[in-house]
Amino acid sequence: MASSSIFPLKFYYVKVPADVRQPFEELEGVADGPGDMMSQKICVKFFAGGTVKNDEGLRAEFGDEVLDQKRSALNRVAAQGTVETFALCRPSSSTKPIPHAGVYLYLDEMGVLKDLPINKRATEIASGCGLDVESPFHGDVYIARVQVQPSPTRNVSFRLTELDAGSEFFLSTPAENAAYDAAMREYKQAVADKEVGGGAIDTREEEDISRGWWYTQTADEVEVSIALPERKGDVAMPFRARDLDVEIKGNSLKVSIRNESETPVAKLSFFGAIRPNESTWVVGTGHGRPCVVATMEKVIPQTWPQLEAKGGETVV
Repeated sequence: MASSSIFPLKFYYVKVPADVRQPFEELEGVADGPGDMMSQKICVKFFAGGTVKNDEGLRAEFGDEVLDQKRSALNRVAAQGTVETFALCRPSSSTKPIPHAGVYLYLDEMGVLKDLPINKRATEIASGCGLDVESPFHGDVYIARVQVQPSPTRNVSFRLTELDAGSEFFLSTPAENAAYDAAMREYKQAVADKEVGGGAIDTREEEDISRGWWYTQTADEVEVSIALPERKGDVAMPFRARDLDVEIKGNSLKVSIRNESETPVAKLSFFGAIRPNESTWVVGTGHGRPCVVATMEKVIPQTWPQLEAKGGETVV
């Protein structure tokens, strides 16, 4: 399927108002390109506006002086609109009614600070999907579907009728989430078992150093470390941030020595999409070597089977 031939693409999604007196709404959206338009564009508009009103937690953590200094910046972020995603069902070959399609809640990331009301119905929906919700959702939320295979990743319809208790989505999702949790427990146990034997660690470390980069991940974030070369000439000082150019895009990471961008230290294309604006990098150490450590938030919360895209094509 050629990505250019299917866009613009119409799809449906559902609004779940925080006010229980308001009914659910089925809305229509248009994807003008690959990726998740809900998190990239549509919900940003819905959540734009408002100011920080509930600052008790921040005040307790940072103190009055720091909070007062940061208030204007927080209000700018609130006015621009920021989106948080919560996976109701992660994509897999067995997701129903559409294989390889995840379903997500989209909520205002600043909802607590804006003092938006708790959305009880959103919590009930997540519980109905077999999920434990640690913190309540605040404000209006939206539910949409993202299909990751076949490429390109794109929004596909999630209909209002799918929130019925007897729908194929609702009946199958608890088992999907239970299978995902079991797979994650097995994965973590396998990692722990490998770390018990020093030989496995030594071999993995040798592979990392030889390759020049290594990574760790959770469902929400990926942390990539890029080993830095030795300084040329007689310069004994290690590289500092100002000596480097680090370029984080929607599906790639490029690290170069400043003014040497034509020969980068590393250039990686990721298996999934990340949020550049929610990503950071520092100069640190790893395996006893100086390195750039980039921490990036994934657009779609899921565990990647590998860091790099196959054949140069990002799946998510």
